[in-house]
Amino acid sequence: MPSEWLEGAQVLAREYGLSETEALDRVSSQTARMEFRETVAANLGDTFAGLRYDPVSGVQTVLTTEPESAAAEITSLAQDAGIEVAVEEATYSYDELRSLAEKAKQGGLGIAATDVVSAQIDDNSNSVVAYVPEDRLQALSTQRVHEAVTLEAYVDDQGVEEVCTGKRSCGAPLRGGIGLWRTTSTNYVCSLGYTATSGDGARWAITAGHCRTVANQNFGHGDQYIGPVRDVVNNPTSGPHGDVDVARIRMDSSYWRAWPAAGYLLRINSSNVVQNDPNRIVHTIDYRSSIEIADVYCLSALSPGWGDSCGSVTDEFDQDGLVVIGNYDACPGDSGGAWVWNNGSGDYWGIGVHEGGRNGCPQKDTGGSNDSQGWSRFSAIPDINDYWDATSSVTIRINE
Repeated sequence: MPSEWLEGAQVLAREYGLSETEALDRVSSQTARMEFRETVAANLGDTFAGLRYDPVSGVQTVLTTEPESAAAEITSLAQDAGIEVAVEEATYSYDELRSLAEKAKQGGLGIAATDVVSAQIDDNSNSVVAYVPEDRLQALSTQRVHEAVTLEAYVDDQGVEEVCTGKRSCGAPLRGGIGLWRTTSTNYVCSLGYTATSGDGARWAITAGHCRTVANQNFGHGDQYIGPVRDVVNNPTSGPHGDVDVARIRMDSSYWRAWPAAGYLLRINSSNVVQNDPNRIVHTIDYRSSIEIADVYCLSALSPGWGDSCGSVTDEFDQDGLVVIGNYDACPGDSGGAWVWNNGSGDYWGIGVHEGGRNGCPQKDTGGSNDSQGWSRFSAIPDINDYWDATSSVTIRINE
């Protein structure tokens, strides 16, 4: 049984009052639930409306605009996956909610675009949450908006960008969780999340957008240069993609390119020693709705040690649209690291790219473990893919 599962079970038991047996059951069945979510979202197509998971009962609910016609297929898929499922009728499909969120940002749903800081899909409640300036919420609440839209206050300074030093030496291949230096080989500031390949054959190293401070900045690891940053987004406060903080570094160095374009992840043993043979990323999630409350994810980045890397989702999206791990406090230098899930067979699913969290670091502040306090947040891979699809002339996808 993966060590991450045992750590995740401890998190869930603490968060939801589950017994040790119940918590371990929830964690050990997570891979089946995640595969089920991806399949359901793909199979239902434009009738898919979202997903909701209850960690206490262990029931996975599927929302659809056509429950009568979809129930049999959903039930069959759930039986094959060995999970408990419920089917619930929804007014709006996920695609309709996505369209409503975009209209809200553009001022098309009763609130001026200048008053909408961000708009996020809440598929749990089959609605859209529009975040408006805190000092404008009361006045705007009297305005008539679309029935699927609720207003909440946007509070500044929720996240702290984490840039510092950390693990510095790990040979090829490039693997998520290693440190990245910026400009000079002594200036370690962030973590590598993933590698990616574009349709024109270019290879990329993926980290957080806020790690770059000037245009065309060069990054590397150890003694080896990787390349310059060629594209950056950092939670823009206007326009689309406010839920994304990501940068791609062109892999110019033949030292790194000599390895196959596969997804690799740093592997650490129980003595906190980095191993030469990396872990593999075998899948990256395709659907944002695949992320659910109480899912256990683990961070591969500079600060986490073996057995100190996992937390559970407490918010599927915050006011900026990022996923919140409410019981894990990452440290400066972890920005850009990979949030992943061990699927139980020794391989990993890619979930997101670390952005930031509480100001501080348990290891340095109190000597405590990262999963004992604070919170962290990350950009989900489907949101990153949406950004790349909208801004690049070629398809870019994280390596699997």
